[in-house]
Amino acid sequence: MTLNKPGIVLGEAEVDRMIRGHVQKARIQSRDALADALHVSRRLLKAQVEKGHDLDQEIKSIHVPSHLQLLLALASPPTEGTLAHASAYLISLTETPKEPETLTWKKILEEEPFEGEHWEGVYGLPPGSVKNWREPDSQSDVSSVLSLDSDDLDLDDSSESLPTPPRSPSPSPPIEVEDLQSRQYWRTEWKIPTEGINTKFDIGDASTLGPTLQNVLGTAGLGLPTELTHIQDRYIYVHDSVREVLFALQGRDNIMLQWRHGEYRTSVTTPRLLHLSLASQASILTALARPCTSVQHLRDFISHVFKTPGGSKSKTRTLEAFADALDSEIRMWDTWCAGKEEAICKATNGVSSDDGLVVSLLSLEMQIRDTFGGSFFVLLDVVRTVFGDDYSTKAPPATVTASLLDHLFIAMQKHLERGERIAAGVAMRVFIRSAEPLWGMVGRWLKEGMGVGDVDDLDDEFFIESNGLGSGAFGVGLLDPDYWAEGYTLRYEDEEDGSRKGIPTFFRHIAEPVLGSGKAVGLLKALGINTAQDQSVQWNWRPLAELVAKETGQDEAQGLFSVSIDTLSSLIHDELAPYYLITGSWLSNAIVEECDLWRHLGTIENLFLMMKGDAMSHFCDGLYAKMDTQQHWSDFHFLNATFNDVVEAGTHVGAKEWVQLSLVRFSYRGSREKVAAKTVKVFDGLLLEYAVPFPLTYIFTPRTLQVYGEIFVFLLQIKRAKNVLERILVRGDDRKVGNELKTFYAIRSRLSWFVNALLNFLTTYVIHVQILKFHEAIREAKSMDEMIRLHDEHLDKLQGRCLLQSNTTALHRTIISILDMSLHFSEMFVAFAGDTTTHDISRHSLITKRRRTRGQKRARRDVIGFSQFMEDASDSSDSDEEFEDVVAPESSFSVGASTISSSMDDGAVRLDKMSSELDALVRFVRRGAESLAGGTGDAAATFGVIAFTLEDWDI
Repeated sequence: MTLNKPGIVLGEAEVDRMIRGHVQKARIQSRDALADALHVSRRLLKAQVEKGHDLDQEIKSIHVPSHLQLLLALASPPTEGTLAHASAYLISLTETPKEPETLTWKKILEEEPFEGEHWEGVYGLPPGSVKNWREPDSQSDVSSVLSLDSDDLDLDDSSESLPTPPRSPSPSPPIEVEDLQSRQYWRTEWKIPTEGINTKFDIGDASTLGPTLQNVLGTAGLGLPTELTHIQDRYIYVHDSVREVLFALQGRDNIMLQWRHGEYRTSVTTPRLLHLSLASQASILTALARPCTSVQHLRDFISHVFKTPGGSKSKTRTLEAFADALDSEIRMWDTWCAGKEEAICKATNGVSSDDGLVVSLLSLEMQIRDTFGGSFFVLLDVVRTVFGDDYSTKAPPATVTASLLDHLFIAMQKHLERGERIAAGVAMRVFIRSAEPLWGMVGRWLKEGMGVGDVDDLDDEFFIESNGLGSGAFGVGLLDPDYWAEGYTLRYEDEEDGSRKGIPTFFRHIAEPVLGSGKAVGLLKALGINTAQDQSVQWNWRPLAELVAKETGQDEAQGLFSVSIDTLSSLIHDELAPYYLITGSWLSNAIVEECDLWRHLGTIENLFLMMKGDAMSHFCDGLYAKMDTQQHWSDFHFLNATFNDVVEAGTHVGAKEWVQLSLVRFSYRGSREKVAAKTVKVFDGLLLEYAVPFPLTYIFTPRTLQVYGEIFVFLLQIKRAKNVLERILVRGDDRKVGNELKTFYAIRSRLSWFVNALLNFLTTYVIHVQILKFHEAIREAKSMDEMIRLHDEHLDKLQGRCLLQSNTTALHRTIISILDMSLHFSEMFVAFAGDTTTHDISRHSLITKRRRTRGQKRARRDVIGFSQFMEDASDSSDSDEEFEDVVAPESSFSVGASTISSSMDDGAVRLDKMSSELDALVRFVRRGAESLAGGTGDAAATFGVIAFTLEDWDI
């Protein structure tokens, strides 16, 4: 590269680099012919320069790089002509040039008529009569000389040739230009060749109607828009105006309608028609402009969707499918318009085969209405309803998808009910094509199931979402008891009406089974259970269009899907039912067979519901004995050691183990003050835990085990009162105590009757009956979700019938007061008659009965009464402020807040008061049971049993 005053002059290497750059650019743009032509021409030029010859007198070899630099600087981007020339250049290099034809006598004799200079003087042809015999397009002037000595009489080419003048195109005749210009009606200077504009009205000539009305009425008094009152008096033919309107319908430039302010409308440059008045023409064009505007808005929406970046959350697969469906309908519209234009062109040139063709604006409007109806108005209304005028929405993708599909289906149904089958058919076709992506997501979810330990790959528009509980390392979240219920859920529940805005209407009835089926597939994979061997249901996923078309017997591209929302929902249900039923069956069988559902369920029932009567009774006896000795019974080690001893003592050689001790744990969460209180509420802090193995934790969740624990504590409280009452008996001479013991035993009898009746009701008519029903129902369960639902319903019934729900709080408080009264009565009896009147019938007493001396027995037998101070129990049955709004009888016998007197008179008064309060409490329980028995629920019959039993209280 050299530098001189005019500028930089590139050397040969720099020029070669520039040419190679053009070659590479051409290849990148897939213009291989141009690239090859540049490469070959440069190679040939270099070869000629290397020979040391100048190209001509003006271009020297040393100046070739400068000339090439100039040519490259002046070069324009390659056009179609450039590409064609490059292809022709390559062809000319590959083809062998033809040798010039030689003139022989044979050819001369075959020429007719006699032409050429060699015929001068022959057959009387005058000299000069064959001058300039060659055609203007001859490439060379051959001077032929006849050689008589040549054997083949060939003519040698002359070494000199005359230059051929350039061939200039012959000018077109003026008549052809005028004919072409006469057809260019779109030119502003073009005028219709007719005299009707200035002639009088002729009823036989329709072309005189428009000008006549214009001349007579004018434009001022017609109430027309401004653009029509100032319209130019330029007329065109009707068929030309129809073609221009067809252009507008296809979104192309035309002279009839212009796009202004977001709509197609006429303008001052709109040409007029001779056979229409200005008002009628404006009315027809306005009617035609409406579909033009609607279709153009749909085109803008499609363009907006396709131009949206692919990574945007607003660009969902359903939205793309919807835009593609709209584009398909518009292509059908454009094809129809092109067909009409073709028919007009054929008819204009006299080659039309349609003898009934009518070309007019009014006919075009009627044909549009008959062929397409209001389909594009319907689609545009859906677009504006869902996306707004600016085609954007801030709603979540799933909500947008559901709203779009719902509005499409509603539009289809509405117009189908009106009898507008064309618009309904178009809406249904667009709906089916738009719903295909969501239908595919459902298929993939049913086939692959939920992810376990993987990154969530569900689409944002899918009506199932992942809450991220299972996305931890190695799927740690899968072990969470709440993972089944909360790991994957349905989207966007409306708290007001309970509906889910993220689920299309036709999918809502099937959404829950679909969700459960996908979760079942994922759980089966996590458990390592192979279901591929079961071929009872083969995977044959059909497109939604094929499904509906097969059911209706019509082609999706041609016919109308005449289905309602219920029919479509039924079709979808019948198609999906085999898939989710078989997966649910696989998982339920695995839960029962592989995960030992029945064994763990039996253990829970034996523990919490005390169905294992002997073992749990022995455990309760040991616990009550510890409490009676005023020892620390709530110790963690004591509770678990006592239970383990009871289980091991009841285990025989060869007997089946009913509980795995490593899975059971007792603990106490209450305070020391509460432990020392003389009330059955001390058991509220007792916690029984059972470690349910995975995946049974989805059924026996911590919440359900807590309810089981509440029932266990309630039974423990009742058994405590029963145990205390059963320990009371009389020893010695009854004559020494008189009628006081009769009063004691009367109250004891009534307390024991109520406690035994309550315990018998709970164990027999509530727990036992409900367990039998639950076992029968769980055997028929077809899925994991059904098992969970049945168990929750079963536990809810147990809780309600055990009076542990919020609606029976008053009854539960009353029963606790009666149980506390039993403990208080026992303390009063011991204070009055001495503890020699009590005995221990527990298994513990039979094994470790203490020996007493005769002196001790005599001393105790002589004791009539004693005073005992008891600590205040803030949580006694009459101090609970939780239910102040419930009117229930209150017991004044708070064991922890009274001092028991040894006075006989005071004892008699307290016994009478206790008897009256017990009567009031039992009657309140009876009225409550009767009220519950009078209900309409399933529990009415159960509460009728206890209500009937309590009727014997007055006997």
